[in-house]
Amino acid sequence: MEILNTIDYKSTYTKVICVETLSYFTKGKGKKDINIINFLQEQDYILYAYIYINSIFFRCTCWVGASELIKQGRMRLFYRV
Repeated sequence: MEILNTIDYKSTYTKVICVETLSYFTKGKGKKDINIINFLQEQDYILYAYIYINSIFFRCTCWVGASELIKQGRMRLFYRV
C-alpha cells in the first residue's frame, strides 16, 4: 500500500496494475486486503481479476464504456464497501 500511495494517479496513465492483495499466513489461509482494492477503485480502476495472490486492475478509461456500464449497474466494482 505504501508504494500505491506514492503514485500520482492524475498525471500517471497506467493502464493495468497487478498488485499482491493476499496477505501471507504460514498456515496458508491468506486474506484479501480490501483496503488496496477500494483504494485503486477510488483512483478509477476496475478489479478485472484476482488470481489467488494477485489482483489485476484496469483503468476505467482504458476499458471502453466501463464507466457507463458501472453507472447502469451492468458492470460492478468488486469488493466495494
